[in-house]
Amino acid sequence: MFSYPEMAYHNPQGIQLVDEAGYRRMKEGVKACARDIRECTSEGTSDAERAFLCQKAEHCEDVFFDPLYYGNVSYYDITKPVSVCSVCLALMFFRSAAPPPNMASTPKIYEQCFHDVDPLCGDMAPITTFLNRPRTKEILGVPAHVAWNACADRPFDRWSDRDRVSDFAPYVAEALDDDVPVLVYSGDRDYICNYIGNRAVALNLKWKHGDDFRGADDRDWDGGGGEARSSHGLTFLRVHDAGHMVPQDQPERALRMIAQFLNGEAF
Repeated sequence: MFSYPEMAYHNPQGIQLVDEAGYRRMKEGVKACARDIRECTSEGTSDAERAFLCQKAEHCEDVFFDPLYYGNVSYYDITKPVSVCSVCLALMFFRSAAPPPNMASTPKIYEQCFHDVDPLCGDMAPITTFLNRPRTKEILGVPAHVAWNACADRPFDRWSDRDRVSDFAPYVAEALDDDVPVLVYSGDRDYICNYIGNRAVALNLKWKHGDDFRGADDRDWDGGGGEARSSHGLTFLRVHDAGHMVPQDQPERALRMIAQFLNGEAF
């Protein structure tokens, strides 16, 4: 959470998404959110109390996202305006959210979300076509009758409020301790999963080679395409000039990134 105020006010693009007062409000919001999350995930509370605390914790993030949303800045790429898909996601996840003032009415947004466009932000036709090919399903072991789509409600709805605010970093550390390679990457124009926060997660993982990773150098990657830090199987990669969907914004570099990782090549 601490990364949202920094990304909003000190991002590498030099775009101030909030003024100084907004930055201070976000910093205070970090403290409030941290408290709410601790209360949600603590043991010893009743199920009813935990349900209330976790719902409160999930929605404490409004202070980080409302300034962008109503300022018409995309969570997924801070250099772009709010898109229909962003409104779709807000309507799905926070049912009462309204579109920014300069966008169409809510009923029209609903119509576009669920009939005209895919709500995962962008042209998903190529990947949808590829993943639904019979040969692709066969290779992946997917039953022929199962169709892939970019943003399905069913998996999301199976996550509880507590799931959404829980810390899953220990599972990553466990994989690393078992010598499973891990790649963490972020586009540096992405706000919602920004590189500042993801880098902090990578640096603070508690695993057997954590000190080696923290002591490693950041290196240029792919001739100015990004910055990489790698040690003992863990790689953090900041991809330049990319938003949330790195393969859409930097397709050739994304392919090289995945190929390097799968081939076990050094970053």
